[in-house]
Amino acid sequence: MHRNEGLVSETDRLAYLRGDFARSSSLHTPRSTSSPWSGRRILYIDDHEGFSDVEIGPSPTFSFSSESNDTVVVGRSDFNLAFRVWCEDTSYTQYDEALGFRANRYIGCVHVPDPIDPETQPDLFYNEVASHISKTGGASSRFISVVSSFIQLLKIAEEKGENSKIAAIDLDRIPDRSAYRAYDVVKELRRRSLYSFRYSASAETIIYGEIPKAAILAIIDFSELKRLTPNCIVDFLKLPIFATGSVRTIVPQLREIGHHVDPNFSYACGSISRLLGLHREAASLCHIQELVSFLVDGWSLVVESDAEYLKLCADVYTQTLSSTMHDASDVAEAFIAGVKGGEENLMRFSGGSGQRRSRKRRRTS
Repeated sequence: MHRNEGLVSETDRLAYLRGDFARSSSLHTPRSTSSPWSGRRILYIDDHEGFSDVEIGPSPTFSFSSESNDTVVVGRSDFNLAFRVWCEDTSYTQYDEALGFRANRYIGCVHVPDPIDPETQPDLFYNEVASHISKTGGASSRFISVVSSFIQLLKIAEEKGENSKIAAIDLDRIPDRSAYRAYDVVKELRRRSLYSFRYSASAETIIYGEIPKAAILAIIDFSELKRLTPNCIVDFLKLPIFATGSVRTIVPQLREIGHHVDPNFSYACGSISRLLGLHREAASLCHIQELVSFLVDGWSLVVESDAEYLKLCADVYTQTLSSTMHDASDVAEAFIAGVKGGEENLMRFSGGSGQRRSRKRRRTS
């Protein structure tokens, strides 16, 4: 299988590698260097499912019936990076440049009250969150939803239109008692017969009350993402597919395209990362690793088995991102870890075939 020929010439690829990559900066130690999604797999079962996107396959069987009397323990989100997509004229959640995001119930409040504890106030918590997830709470919701899926982000943004905005969120800056893994919440809602939709919320995090300004890495207009140049970025994302298809049709189309992890991808990924603020001081190496993995997994990229070629791709990403916080070598390692994390998901859940998707790069004389 030939590696896709991109829009960046070999001369341009090598040009990315020129210059001094070492920057004097303090190294931020991430919360975890392991892949937070290792061993987890989400299949799309509706148009807003998220996370691991390569295979649709048969719909998984979820044990969400009310037959079980065991209360589900609601855990903290496994992700470090998430996104919120909204339109200022239609969103129930308010964004304030000084405060950040506020759930509609608390707009205008000087302080957000302490979170509802699902262990000590379960009835109140689950009734409130059921009304939020099913969108029946409307203007009275106490919660804000964010997603850790780039495919889901793009699909929501396309649906909301040109005026939509995208926020990159640092989940590490959300207090533990305010951020809930939505997958666990939905399981308990089903057990309580409070929720009957097929959506399993696997890529979603539910946040109580507010997303403080300190947790927001960047806010961009969706139109800024669509204007990214050169064409290799647009060619990689395939945005027209998101405008016309559902997630069920988008995922197999992206898989069939057969993009590779190559310098074109590295440039595109670096440009997207920079637009989302991952070059700034507040961004961690885990944020970089997760975004790379979202893209490798979501777009079903073929990974070359040539370690030196992957290092070249990492150097292109590092140069494009131009982090003001992290050493180039650490950024390159985060990129490679993200590629491998995405590849592991693709291998683990490639329809049960277990076939490795990496390929030997064809060398030209």
